[in-house]
Amino acid sequence: MALEVLRTMRSILVLAFTCALAACATSADMSRKSSPPDMASRATVIGHEERETPYTWQSFIPVMVDSKAVKHSFFANHVDTVVNVDPGARRFVVRAAFNAGIGSGGIREAIVLLVAQIEAGKSYRLNGRVRDNQMVVWLEDLATGTRVTEESAANWTSVASQSYTPIFIPARK
Repeated sequence: MALEVLRTMRSILVLAFTCALAACATSADMSRKSSPPDMASRATVIGHEERETPYTWQSFIPVMVDSKAVKHSFFANHVDTVVNVDPGARRFVVRAAFNAGIGSGGIREAIVLLVAQIEAGKSYRLNGRVRDNQMVVWLEDLATGTRVTEESAANWTSVASQSYTPIFIPARK
């Protein structure tokens, strides 16, 4: 009986380790072509984070490009995700979030739609700011810091006030 329990535990550990390794292997590259893409014919877009203190920050993270989800590494900071995109008109969905410090009511976020004309071979960064009850987002040229889109905004909401569905797991007796 004890040997069977040990085998079961070993199988569970192997499965957990395999799942952890699989999570590390995710990629932010939106392309799944069989041959590597010519990076000179594509552009890169990255997120951005400004942190004044551990509790005062704002971040802008790409979550979708043209209705395709951006894949983020399981263990990496999502702001650092590099998204490779084809040139042309692109629609970005951006998660913009901020925390104004301890006692400020917690994290607030907005989902902002941003339309941009992307040029091949360039690198871009998402950026933005808080304006009243909105998160304002734009895309800028990474090399020059020049804005390449108009501002796009959405009302923020408190993350703590968002609805959730509690899951109750009964205790074993």
